[in-house]
Amino acid sequence: MRSSRLNENSSEYRDETQAELDILDGATITTAELNLLDNVVASATLSVAAEATEAITVSIQLKDAAGEAMTTASYVMVYLSADSAGVTNATAADLTISGGTDGLTIPIADSNTALAALCYSEADGDIDVVITDAGGGTLTNYMHVVLPSGKLGGSSAAITFS
Repeated sequence: MRSSRLNENSSEYRDETQAELDILDGATITTAELNLLDNVVASATLSVAAEATEAITVSIQLKDAAGEAMTTASYVMVYLSADSAGVTNATAADLTISGGTDGLTIPIADSNTALAALCYSEADGDIDVVITDAGGGTLTNYMHVVLPSGKLGGSSAAITFS
């Protein structure tokens, strides 16, 4: 019964597929244009390490549109927020952002109102960002990655200093 249902609908699927292909029929596109998004960061996965001596490392893996690790070095912005949605600035008075072992981190600080950094990954898409709390108190923040497109590409779990 299932195969007869497929046979009944196969012409419908064929017609829909042909209609989609007809849309592209008059298109003029080059291979370079088709490959424009190759090696463009599409998402990021963030992992938060345990606190060690008032420092917490957040490891970032940049990924392409297929969900695979990047194969070229890439730039992204990262910032800290006080909430998981990323809409409230982190309190920056006692926090600093610096680079870890993977990639390059260039801190961008706006006095005590925001904490952000421009990050450049290694060729495999890895970045380590170290957050240090000089205040020594209890504090929770979240790190967010802003993609080259301007969209939010990933957020960390809670980064908690205790």
